[in-house]
Order: sequence, then structure tokens, then C-alpha cells
Amino acid sequence: MSEARFDPIRHEWVVIARDRERRPSHFRTVAEVGKSGDRCPFCVGNEADTTTEVLAARAPGASRDGPGWRWRVVTNLFPIVTPDAVGAHSWTPPPEAWRHAYAHGAHEVVVETTDHAAHPADYSIPHLAELIGAFRDRARAAVAAGFPHVIVFRNQFAPAGASLLHPHTQIVGLPHAPAAVDRMHANARRHHAATGRCVTCDVVAGDTADGHRVIARSPGLVAYTPYASRFAYEVCIAPTQHPAVAFVDSDAATAVELAGLVHDVVSRVRSLLRDPAMNWVLHVGPGPLPGVPDHWRFEVLPRLARIGGFELGTGVFVNSVAPEDAAARLRAE
Repeated sequence: MSEARFDPIRHEWVVIARDRERRPSHFRTVAEVGKSGDRCPFCVGNEADTTTEVLAARAPGASRDGPGWRWRVVTNLFPIVTPDAVGAHSWTPPPEAWRHAYAHGAHEVVVETTDHAAHPADYSIPHLAELIGAFRDRARAAVAAGFPHVIVFRNQFAPAGASLLHPHTQIVGLPHAPAAVDRMHANARRHHAATGRCVTCDVVAGDTADGHRVIARSPGLVAYTPYASRFAYEVCIAPTQHPAVAFVDSDAATAVELAGLVHDVVSRVRSLLRDPAMNWVLHVGPGPLPGVPDHWRFEVLPRLARIGGFELGTGVFVNSVAPEDAAARLRAE
């Protein structure tokens, strides 16, 4: 059972997830794939090594929790947060001054493919659209279960936080907005009160107006390097108009359109930067304004430099590549 502890100095919650120390660490570089004897719990034939699947794309007649799948979704065996309130560990309440709580939530894993060493740039757009549809459906399930603040993230290679090489994305639903999300919501409310407009709409319009930071467009989406990028070659994919519905209620056409741009971006990033470690993050939580659907966004974050003491001590990121230069180089791929 995970425990949430409150830091009164930073005014932030921290999750102590003891079970995650037991995660397997089967990560290998691409050159080492196939040389290790480690048993991968996500490979075909090892379905018993995971929890019971909650969603899957299967061949006709293929049995649940067996071979015959293209992708599958399972509950994380080593979760950051859990939906139950009964701890597996002995637990002594801390002194009264320290705020604490069990870390409630939903934590699932999308095993993206049967190919142990695949890269998202290798996927077909229909396959990637199916995965995005699974992200949407499981995010909707988390919201329905009482965990409305959902984040979908992927860690590609060890420097980006991966403990397993096999391609997978994680979905976490939380009952309350984390501090960083709360700050974004508060800023959105202030911006709307002052202007009557959506802050994300204004930022996307400003970042893409002159085209210098635009990488690619589709009819309803744009991929661009944000003006205040935290990471070198950071890319954001966002709707060009305020969404008519929240991401959890979006349709299959949205998944296909997003899949096309995600595939384009990760292919360019892999080619230009020689297959770097990277994260992707899909922000799908509810909108900060009552009655206003969330302006969702998809971020691709190459991890070319380590976060150092300055970033840790100040919370201020240092980016060594101007977003305008990054966009020009990515467009040229």
C-alpha cells in the first residue's frame, strides 16, 4: 500500500510507494536485446506474470490472459497508487504534525505490442490509434471510478525512467489534483477571469502564429516546440481549437488524427537525435473551469540532459536548445 505524505515547506504531497522497490529491472540497450535471460512479464506466453487484463485487442477466439493479443491493459503489479485502503505493510501513524493519507488511485499498464524491442515510430498509425483509444477508454474508466485527475505517460529507455524495455504506457488516475496541476488550474481560472479566454488556446495560438516553432499540422491539431520549452526538442501536440468535448469523450477520428502526429513527431525525434531516451505525457484530466471541457495536450519530451542540482533546488529548468532551432531541425527530418 502506498502512503502519501505532505511536505509543509514545499506545500506538496509525496508518495512513498514501497512496493515499487520490488519492480523487475530488465532494461537493456537495443544492442543487448535478446542477450539477456531475464523473463519479460509483457512478452507473449508470459501473461500469467501480470494481473488479469482489463482490456485487450485479441484475435478471434483467443482466450483472455493468454496469447493471441495485439495489445493488452493490466493493473500495475507495482503501483504508485491503489484503489483499496487496506495496507499490505505494517503502518504506524506519524506524529500529529505530519499530514498523511493512503495514496488512493488507479494505476494500469498498457502493453503496447507483442514485439519486445519495438519503438513507437515502428507502429502503424492504425495500431497507434488503437492504443490512443485504449488510453482514452481506461482514462474514462478511472474518472468513473472516482479518480478524475488522469495522466498517461510513457518512459522510453532507462534515463527516462523505464525499468522494462518492452514497450508500455502507464495510466494513473488520482482523486485530487497534484500541486503542479492545481497551479495550472488556478492560472487558467485567473486567465479566464481576466480575458474570458482559455489560456491553453491563447498559448497554442501564440506559439504557432508565425510558424517558426511549428513542426507539423493536421486539420485539427498542431505539433510545435513551446516558447518556454523545459527540455531540448520538447514537442507539444494540441488541438488548434478548444475541444468540443473532453479527451475521455473524444471519438475514434480524434485518435486517428492524434496517432498520425504522434507517429510523425516520434519518428523525427528518433531520426534526428539517434533514438534518445524520452517520455511522452498525455494530459487528459478534467477542465479547470466548470462546464468547460479540458484542453488536452500530448507532450513528447526527449531526455538528452540530466536534471541537475539547479533544477532540483529551484524548480527552474535549463534548456540548451532554443525551441525555434529545435523546430527547424525537426522539420528538416
